[in-house]
Amino acid sequence: MPLRRYTGTLIKFNHGRGFGWVKVDAPLPEAYVHIRDFPNHVGVHMLGSGVKIEFYLEQRARGLHAVRANIV
Repeated sequence: MPLRRYTGTLIKFNHGRGFGWVKVDAPLPEAYVHIRDFPNHVGVHMLGSGVKIEFYLEQRARGLHAVRANIV
């Protein structure tokens, strides 16, 4: 998959475990996102359902993974 910036909406995020799922604003499956994928953890206290983010996607063994994410 070519490097391209995507946008999406968090559909759930578990602060205790540090990960969640993103509904991509493109005809793609949901993507996994981890707190470490937000550079310098900027704004992570705001993460929750309904928050818009932008990110790159990587295909991994278990599916799509959102990386280099930022809150929009």
